[in-house]
Amino acid sequence: MSASNFWTAIRNPLMIAVVALYLLQIAIFLYVFVKKAELGTLGIIQTALYAIIVIGSGVLFFNESITLIKGIGIGLAIVGVILINL
Repeated sequence: MSASNFWTAIRNPLMIAVVALYLLQIAIFLYVFVKKAELGTLGIIQTALYAIIVIGSGVLFFNESITLIKGIGIGLAIVGVILINL
């Protein structure tokens, strides 16, 4: 990748949005962790949310489809997060 392509990519509004969302995620993670959340629980919730957000982004931006297996996985992730928080 040439330097001009790199700077073009960095200035892309979608890239700026991705970086902003990533920084927001770090800030939220730190805030919750400082509030004495259990690290194991927080990590599981974060991992489940990552999977759900990535699948949702694929559907919205790349016209991917949610297969039965992906749907079951999303459901299990949500159930897992609920069970961890009981």
